[in-house]
Amino acid sequence: MKVGSTAWSNVMNITVASRSITTIRLWALVVVAVLSLLTYLLAKRAAQTQTPGWGLTAISVLLLDPETDTYSLSKFEALVWTGVFVFAYAYLTLCLTLVQWKLDWPPVPSNMPELLGISTGSGVIAAGITSLKGAKGARGLRPSAADFVTTGGVVAAERWQFFIWTIVGALTFLYFVFRTNPAMLEQLPPIPDTFLYLMGFSSAAYLGGKLARKPGPVLKNISVQQVTHLGAGDARIEIVLEGENLHQNATFLIDSEQIRSGEVTVTNTSPDKPPDGFCSRLEILITRAAKYTEGAHTLTVVNPDEQSSDIAFPVSPLTIAEVSVTKTDAAGVDLAVKGANFVGTISAQWMADSSAAAVMATVSRVSDTNLTVALPPGTSGSGKLILISAIGLRCSYPVKL
Repeated sequence: MKVGSTAWSNVMNITVASRSITTIRLWALVVVAVLSLLTYLLAKRAAQTQTPGWGLTAISVLLLDPETDTYSLSKFEALVWTGVFVFAYAYLTLCLTLVQWKLDWPPVPSNMPELLGISTGSGVIAAGITSLKGAKGARGLRPSAADFVTTGGVVAAERWQFFIWTIVGALTFLYFVFRTNPAMLEQLPPIPDTFLYLMGFSSAAYLGGKLARKPGPVLKNISVQQVTHLGAGDARIEIVLEGENLHQNATFLIDSEQIRSGEVTVTNTSPDKPPDGFCSRLEILITRAAKYTEGAHTLTVVNPDEQSSDIAFPVSPLTIAEVSVTKTDAAGVDLAVKGANFVGTISAQWMADSSAAAVMATVSRVSDTNLTVALPPGTSGSGKLILISAIGLRCSYPVKL
C-alpha cells in the first residue's frame, strides 16, 4: 500500500483453504480406508480357506507364509511401504487440489519407486529361496509377531535389522509429510540415497541369511499310534511325525520340557535329504510318558541348529464335558457322559478316591458326543471316571455318586 510516495506495506499473496488440515488428513485416511476395505474383503475370503479354529483374521492372512503358517517379514515390509505411500500420495493430492488449487498430477517422490521395488523384490526373491533351500522353522502353533524377527524360534540379527529399519523409515517419512504446512506441500519428501542404500543392504542381508541358514523343521501332521500302559503309573507312547526338514538327530520337548535322551528313541525315519540328515517322517518312542496320555499337549521338534517347530497332540483328544447319574439300583449305576471325539472302541474305568485299584465299567456308545457307562453294583462315593480310547489315550472326570 502506498500513500503518496511512502510505502506502508509489502504486497503478499494469500491462499485461502476451503478445508482444515484435520479434514484433509481425514479424507486421505478415507481413501486409504476404502482401498484397505477392498483388500480386507479379498483377504477375508482367503481366511475362510485356512485351518478351522485358528481364528486367523484377514490381516493375518495377508501376512501369512503358507509354507510355515508364520508371518512373513518380506510381506510385512511390502504392505507397510505400500500403505504409507498410498496414504501420503492421497494426502498430497488433497493438499494440492483443496488448499493450493492445483489440478495437476502430484509428483512421485525421488527414490520411492526404487524403495517399493526393493520391498516387493525382496518378497519375490525370498519365495524363490524358500522353494530352493526349504522353509524356515515354523516354531509356534499359531502365527505371532515374533515371526518377523525369528526363524524357527531363534532370533536372526538380519531379520531384526530389516524389521526395525522398515518401521523407522515408514514413521520418519510420515513425520516429515505431516510437519509440512499443507499450503506449502508441493511434493512428498524425497527418500535419501543413503537410506535407500541402507534398505538395500538390509534386504540383501535378510536374503543372504535365508541362503546361508539351513531350512528349519515344519511339522504338518502328528499321530499317536499306540499308548502302552506298563503299570505303576508308567506308560510309553509311539508317535509318528510328518513334515519337512525334520532332522534325524533332533531333540524333543513336550509342553516346553525337554525329554531326556534316554526317554525318547527315533525308531524309524524317511530321509528326503540324506546328506543333511533331514527327513519328512520320524517315528519316535517316548517312555515314562504316563502324564502325556491324558489331555492335549504340545510337542516341539528342535533341530541341531536350534530351529524348532511345535504341534499339538493328540489331534482329536477324548474330552468329557459332563457326567450325570441316570440310574442307581441293585444292578449298578448308569452314567450319561457328554463330551467329544467318542469314536472307535472306548473302554472305561472307575477309580474311587478311597482305592488305588481301578474297576472296569461297561461302555455303550450313543454318538460321537454321548456315551452310557454302566458301573458295577455297589459303586458309591466320590471318584473319577476314566475313558480309554482304542490306542490307549485317556481322559478323566470327577464324579460323586
